[in-house]
Amino acid sequence: MPGTPVYINKLQWSDDLLNTFRDRLQSDEFSGQLQVAHDLLSTDINAAVDTFFSCLRNAASCMERRIRVDKTQLKNNWFDKECKDVRSGVRKALRKFRSTRLADDRTIYVRMRK
Repeated sequence: MPGTPVYINKLQWSDDLLNTFRDRLQSDEFSGQLQVAHDLLSTDINAAVDTFFSCLRNAASCMERRIRVDKTQLKNNWFDKECKDVRSGVRKALRKFRSTRLADDRTIYVRMRK
């Protein structure tokens, strides 16, 4: 059903929680995880980045909020009006080629498809 609400977790900055976030960044737990990430740099860069990201995510978990989002808002943002217009033009060229079967229309369709 379109428009059905979905709940997602999102990090949202809050000045009220600045001190909590700062305390978490200065904690021994964060320092330990950061040291693990640093040690992994020489052996496995992907694991190091994952560990570093996990450290920051854990420190920022105090700012995590559960928000309501409609399913229509979860669509891919990269597919915008320009993409829709190009797809429409390609389909129009294909319909024209199918109706005329001319070599020129086929060339136009193939060129637009790329």
